[in-house]
Amino acid sequence: MDPVSEFNSLISLALALLITKVVSLLAPVKLDQVKFTSIDGLRGYLAFFVFLHHAVIWYYYLHTSVWEAPPSNLYNHFGQSSVAMFFMITGLLFFTMLMDKKSKSFDWLRLFVSRVLRLTPLYLFAMIIMMTIIVILSDFSLHKPAIQVFAEVIAWLSFAIPGAPNINGVIDTWRITAGVTWSLMYEWLFYLSLPIIGLVLFKLRSSVLLLVINGFIVLVVSVFKGPLLIHVLSFSGGIIAAFLVRSEQFCKFASGKLSSIGVLICLISAVVFYKSASLAVPLALISIAFITFAAGNNLFGLLNLPLSRILGKMSYSIYLLHGIVLFITFRFIIGYSKAATFSATQHWFVVFASIIPLIIVCYFAHILIELPGMSFNNSLTLKIRNSFHVFRNRFFAKKSTLRENPN
Repeated sequence: MDPVSEFNSLISLALALLITKVVSLLAPVKLDQVKFTSIDGLRGYLAFFVFLHHAVIWYYYLHTSVWEAPPSNLYNHFGQSSVAMFFMITGLLFFTMLMDKKSKSFDWLRLFVSRVLRLTPLYLFAMIIMMTIIVILSDFSLHKPAIQVFAEVIAWLSFAIPGAPNINGVIDTWRITAGVTWSLMYEWLFYLSLPIIGLVLFKLRSSVLLLVINGFIVLVVSVFKGPLLIHVLSFSGGIIAAFLVRSEQFCKFASGKLSSIGVLICLISAVVFYKSASLAVPLALISIAFITFAAGNNLFGLLNLPLSRILGKMSYSIYLLHGIVLFITFRFIIGYSKAATFSATQHWFVVFASIIPLIIVCYFAHILIELPGMSFNNSLTLKIRNSFHVFRNRFFAKKSTLRENPN
């Protein structure tokens, strides 16, 4: 079997959908009405494609000890194009939010609380698993000064924005998560940029303090971390889509079968003619496909299927946890030495088997971690706002008292 055979990805996807169907029957989840139904179905496939991307990388890493892009356009795009489309989804959803609130007041506190509650609980869960693995790999001993290990842990708990250092001397700590945390930095930078974007483009009001703090953070991270322009540009596909989907005529055209054919041509062309999505032309082709999806194209009905949308609900879990599942599988269950002797067929059978726990864990992680976290948005926002008002009133009352009684 060819390690980069397209047939492997088809079997993997069919197995993932089958397991998703089974667990959704055992523990049903509610599918709410959403504005972009096709995007809701798309995101699950994108996350699973990233899993396939790393599954192939693991094959070559085990045989060569080199972690690098797979020697296949398709499997390389499974990683790069999928992440690019995730950035586009973010651009679409949040620019749509800003446009809907144009010339109106905007609750920035609620927005940032929602982002923290959306990303943090599952991320902390992933970090707990990663730290547990590190403790095991470290033989339950400190190999560096405690203060240094503490700083390394804090860097990771900060979404690895300050960096992704090796913790306690465990070489290539990032490999435990397959290094997927890098994209979260771009997500946070985009969120922090929204008040500035909202003010400049839509005249949405926000406090001077918020603008200064957010602008400072974005500037510092951009200077010291050097965000790649191609990743920043990926958000533009979603931003363009946010404008175009407001045209009924465009949405009507995009929803047709002819547009579905056009989408396939764009995606196939990007994969066949370009190894990487980090170039202008393939990114443009991917953006065209995404904009068409955003406008209502469901790829011959595939993206609107309830099963696709259920898989989509697990997208963040799949994206964040799949690397951990692969690492545990090859490092602890099989062992590097034995896995390095596997043929491509044996390797893929291991990957097929790992899909079962991956989908089950991610499904229940969504139900038990993600959903409860998001449900606190309104109450936490109100609590923070009330606490701020109490603090402000006490501060000004104390200041007024000092003016009246200087002695």
